[in-house]
Amino acid sequence: SANGSVVFIDGDNVARGAKLDYRIADETYRLFGPKAIVTSPRGIMTAAGSITYDASNNTNKQVLALGAASYRDENGRVIEGEQVVAFLNEEGAIETVKAKGNARVVSPQGIVAAADRLDYVASTDRADLFGHVEIIDRDNILRGTRAEVEFNKEISRLLSDNTGKRVTGVLNP
Repeated sequence: SANGSVVFIDGDNVARGAKLDYRIADETYRLFGPKAIVTSPRGIMTAAGSITYDASNNTNKQVLALGAASYRDENGRVIEGEQVVAFLNEEGAIETVKAKGNARVVSPQGIVAAADRLDYVASTDRADLFGHVEIIDRDNILRGTRAEVEFNKEISRLLSDNTGKRVTGVLNP
């Protein structure tokens, strides 16, 4: 354990925060905020509360950020929420990111997709959004309860669910 302006370097990853608890046996650590930040060549994870790096399962590594959490990848994509969980492959690359609580993803092109909860898959550059969905692409705004967004193709789909709520949108030429 370390307290007060902690800096922890693990290979290419650098963790900074107010406090750090590290378990040597499984290379797992929990970093506490208020300005917790972990930087790596693949991106930056920040949180007001805490960031936990769990490497106990080599094929299912996770980074969990709590409290005004944000992940920015090396291409400039940003995923935010009150809770953001990144699932990593064995090499440490992001495979999927799940966010909930004022969740949103912002593409490098400026497309914003917000919802109560979202699941993002890095290999397909696609997000599935659930609950109070809003997609803003330049002057176009779409709202509904469920959506699929393919950022690399700039395609957004609002889908109906069983609540019967309407899909709305403002489209400008």
